[in-house]
Amino acid sequence: MFYEIAIIGAGPCGLAVAARLREKTPSALFTNDEHARYWKKHKQRHNSIENERKKRKPSTDSGYVSESQNVQGLVPEHPSMIVLDAGSCSWLSTWKQSFRSLEISHLRSPLFFHLDPRDRDGLLAFAHEHNRTDELLEIPSVVGKELSKHEKKKQHTRRKKQSKAPHLKIDGRDQLDYFTPSSKLFEDYCEHIIERYKLRNVVHQAEVLEISYDGSSIRTNSGSFTIKTGTNSIIYTKIVIVATGPSTTPIIPGIPRGLGHSGMNHVFHPGGTDLPPALHSRITTTSEKVTIVIIGGGLTSAQLVHLLLNRYHKHTNLKLHLLLRHPSLKVKPFDVTLPWVSKIRNHLMASFYSADNDDERLAMLLEARNGGSITPYFAKMLRKHETEGRLKIHTSTELKLCGQEMWNTNTQTWTNLRYQNKTSDGENFLVQDPTARGLPDTSDHIIFCTSSAPSLPQIPFLRKLAESHPIVTLSGLPIPTEDLAWSSNVPLFFTGALAALRLGPGAANLMGARVGAERIAWVVEAMLGKRGGRGGLIDLSGGERWQRDGSTSEDDRRDSLEDRSDFTGSFSNQYAALSLSDSQ
Repeated sequence: MFYEIAIIGAGPCGLAVAARLREKTPSALFTNDEHARYWKKHKQRHNSIENERKKRKPSTDSGYVSESQNVQGLVPEHPSMIVLDAGSCSWLSTWKQSFRSLEISHLRSPLFFHLDPRDRDGLLAFAHEHNRTDELLEIPSVVGKELSKHEKKKQHTRRKKQSKAPHLKIDGRDQLDYFTPSSKLFEDYCEHIIERYKLRNVVHQAEVLEISYDGSSIRTNSGSFTIKTGTNSIIYTKIVIVATGPSTTPIIPGIPRGLGHSGMNHVFHPGGTDLPPALHSRITTTSEKVTIVIIGGGLTSAQLVHLLLNRYHKHTNLKLHLLLRHPSLKVKPFDVTLPWVSKIRNHLMASFYSADNDDERLAMLLEARNGGSITPYFAKMLRKHETEGRLKIHTSTELKLCGQEMWNTNTQTWTNLRYQNKTSDGENFLVQDPTARGLPDTSDHIIFCTSSAPSLPQIPFLRKLAESHPIVTLSGLPIPTEDLAWSSNVPLFFTGALAALRLGPGAANLMGARVGAERIAWVVEAMLGKRGGRGGLIDLSGGERWQRDGSTSEDDRRDSLEDRSDFTGSFSNQYAALSLSDSQ
C-alpha cells in the first residue's frame, strides 16, 4: 500500500506533526507580541506587510477552515498519511498508560506547551470554553520571583555579586501562562485536536521492523521508502517521519544483560508500578518488614515513591530506599532550567542555533537538562515521607549488582547487596558496610526508574537505512540537516528526542513537539507541492532548497517567501524569514 507520508510513533510528537500537516494557517508557534516585536525590528519599507498585500490579487480565502467546513468536506485535499505505532491503534496510548499507572494528576509543562498548531493559547481557551479552569494548577516559584528594581540597585550599590536568580521577566502579566493542566484536561484537548483534523483512523498498530530507501523508485517517479512491519505488511511511502521518542531500552545500571526475574522490574515496563502478588500479600496480610529499593533521581522515581506509600499508607511494615547518583535531589519546576521556558528562551535558542558546531549544542543540551529533577511539590512529598520514617534517600549512591548469585530463590530476596559511593571530587568507592550507612543489605524488590538515552545506532528498524545511507551521530544523537532530515537525499525526518541537536533541550517534550512539527511541515509541503503551487524539493540540506530549476537569486528567494500567513500576519516560514532579513 502506498502513502505520501508515514509517521512512526503515535505519541505527542507524532500527533503534533499530523495535526500541523492538516492545518493551513498555523499560528501557534509565536505569540502576537512576538510577531509584533519581530516585524518592528526587521520592517523595511519595500518589504513591508502592507506593500506586499497591495501587490497581491484580492482573495476571499483567509486560510481559516471552520468546523462547519470540515463537516461539509470543503477542506483542501490533504496528503495521504499513515501512522504506525507498536503499542496501539489509537493516539497517545503509551502516554495515557504511563500517566494512569503512576496516577499523575497534572502535567509538568505550562499551558502554552501543547500540540495544537492553530492557537498558542488554545489549551487555556479550551479550559474556559468547557468551564474546566479549576483543573489548572499554578506552577509555584516561577511568577513574581524576579528581582525588583530596588533590589538590583541595592546590589549594584553594594558592589556585590548577584546571589539570586537572574531577572527572567516573569511577572504578573505572565501569570496565566504558568499554570499546568490536569492530565485529563490535556487528553481531552488532544481528542479535540484529533477530531478537528480527522485523524481518528490514521493510526495502525504495527511494529516497524525495517526501513529501506530507493532513491529512484519507478513507483513514485522519485525516491520512495519501503517499510516492513511485524504484521507481514509492506508499506511504500515518499516521506517518513520518525516520532518514536528515544526508542531504546531503558538504562538499567549494574544489571548484566539477560538477568531478569520477578525480583526486579522497570517502572516503564507493563505493570511496572504494581508489586508482585506475593509481595503485595506480605505487605497487606502480615507484619513482616518489606524493603524495596528504587533507583532513579528524576520525577518518575518521586512519583512512584509517593504512589506506593499512599497505596500502602495503612501498612507501616513497608520501607522504601531511594538511590540517587547525584549529591542531592534536583528540584526545579521543569525538566530544563527556567530560562529555557521563560520569555528569554528565544535568546537562548538563538545562541543554540548559532553555535559553531554540534559539540557546542550538545554541551548546551546537557547543561540545560542536567540530569533528572523533580518538581517542588514532589520534593515536599518526599521530605514528608522521609520525616515519617517510611522513606530513606541515599545520595551519591549506585547499586552494584554482580550477578545471579545475589538473588536468593528460597527467600525470594536480594542478599548481600553492594553499593558504590561517589565522593565530591568524582571518585567512586565501594561501600564496605552498607548497614552502617543506612543502606539495606537485603531487599525484597528492586524497581528501576531510569530513563532511556536516545541512540540512533540502537534503533533496530533504522539499521538497514544507516548501512545504505550513513548518517553521522554524536553521543547517539543523529546530526540531521537544518530541516531535520536524514540527509539532503533521504527525506526521512526526525522529531522529538532524536532531533535534540536541532530543536534544543526541550525536543523530547511538549516544548519541542510543535516547533519540530512546524519545521518538518514546511519542507514536506514543499516536497508535495502543497505550498503556493510549488513542489519538487531538490535539496533538503537547508538554505537554497525551494526552486525546481536550482536558481538561487534574491528575487527567486523573495518570491519563494512571499506567501505570508494571513492568519498570523507574518511569514509562515519563520526560519526562512530570518534568513531573508539577515541577507538585506
